[in-house]
Amino acid sequence: MNSNNETCVQRVILYLYHQNFRGLKNKENKPITEVTLGKDITPTNVREWKNYLTDRLERIAQIMDVLLKVHDDWAVTGRKGYVQLETQSFDFNDIIRILTEHGFQKDEYIIKLDYTRKWGVL
Repeated sequence: MNSNNETCVQRVILYLYHQNFRGLKNKENKPITEVTLGKDITPTNVREWKNYLTDRLERIAQIMDVLLKVHDDWAVTGRKGYVQLETQSFDFNDIIRILTEHGFQKDEYIIKLDYTRKWGVL
């Protein structure tokens, strides 16, 4: 969005999913949620799920660290299956640039944009 735009307010919502995010597969190439929620669960299946969650949650914390250091006006909310960061005062292009500069891939987060028209401005 053009930072000089005076007709709209941009709301950026960043979703950081931690459950079944990238379709994690186990050694038999089954989705990990199918393995952990299915029948014949083994200790190995549980350990694979634990390792995935540990790594994914650490990566989410690293993304949050970066974004909270560069901008202080975030509403951070924990949801079932993801963490949500929301702001109206930081452009989404800057968010993507900063995360890319810190080595985060675009498939590690989801950005949603909402635009609201400012009343009285034509």
